[in-house]
Amino acid sequence: MNGLHSTGWRNTLLKAAESHETPFFVLSRKRLQESMESFGRAVKSVFPGAKTCFSVKTNPHPSVLKEISRQGFGFEVASARELDLVKGFKAFKVFNGPCKTDKEVREALHQNAFIVLDSFSDLELVARVFGTHPPKSLDVGLRLNVGGKKFGFSLDQLALARAQCHEKGLNPVLLHVHPGTQESLEKYGAFLNDVVRVLEQDGDWKFIDFGGGFPDATALQESRHTLKEYVDLIQDRVGFLLKDKTAVFEPGRCMVSHSMALLCKVRHVKELNGIRFAVLDAGINVLQRSTLNRFQYRVLNESKGKKALVKLAGPTLMGFDELTTITAHINPKDWVVVENVGAYCTSMSWTLSYPLPKIVEVD
Repeated sequence: MNGLHSTGWRNTLLKAAESHETPFFVLSRKRLQESMESFGRAVKSVFPGAKTCFSVKTNPHPSVLKEISRQGFGFEVASARELDLVKGFKAFKVFNGPCKTDKEVREALHQNAFIVLDSFSDLELVARVFGTHPPKSLDVGLRLNVGGKKFGFSLDQLALARAQCHEKGLNPVLLHVHPGTQESLEKYGAFLNDVVRVLEQDGDWKFIDFGGGFPDATALQESRHTLKEYVDLIQDRVGFLLKDKTAVFEPGRCMVSHSMALLCKVRHVKELNGIRFAVLDAGINVLQRSTLNRFQYRVLNESKGKKALVKLAGPTLMGFDELTTITAHINPKDWVVVENVGAYCTSMSWTLSYPLPKIVEVD
């Protein structure tokens, strides 16, 4: 993946910066396509029959969803809003989430989405709504609690959940598990060991949904691993239990993180208590720490001069709106580019004091 030091990418960003008022996102259609094709190749080389469902919450931009559909992938959705966003696409869809409503379940049924049950009350809700919808039974998934978070059934609840499904006209054929996000290869291996233990106890499933959790290109580069190593690890640890099952994956971050950059402008430079600050026109309102992204910051049009440590800070009246420290020769009106902002930054941005930056699409 070409970074900022690629002449072509740098020139593209400079042209955009000269044509649009900052801050704004730049969505590269080429980068987006490359990331999706890379994931597809890694999965299909090991699991040619797998279903890949893009996590819509990661980046719901229409161009992203269109490219997902063009690549032949499906969608993982978690709300009425996301169901509405994918309504026009004929694709394999997984409807997941712990807070379903009657309206959402009806729409998921209308779109023939695979509904994953998260709790016994969730099971009751889906069975009640489905009761007015033929045919006689509905294939559903059960989410297994992994890691002690709020999601899914515990292992000792699975048998009862299965029994209640059958009583109510639901047919549990998919087991859903999810490791977390940006997992190291070692932690992902430990997660897969848990999956093996579950399947050895209860292997009567048609689909195993491994969720997401795959690191993006920056995290992979830092760890010196590849996406293919993660897929190979699944085959090594779980493959012998998947011979009559279909693997399902729900990637998000690894597909879109590097497809977008954020263009900011330095509005003010100041010295305070011996620290040099550059105040940008975008900060934690767009680059929230909760996205868990490894953002990369560089001055796009850095002029010659003595470089020094400078702390980049955002525009909000929040004391913690400090982004990072870089070494650069930086002045007011310089442009700063933040790389790999394609995951969650647009969907989780605040509109406190400032509007959501627009998205400029480039080739």
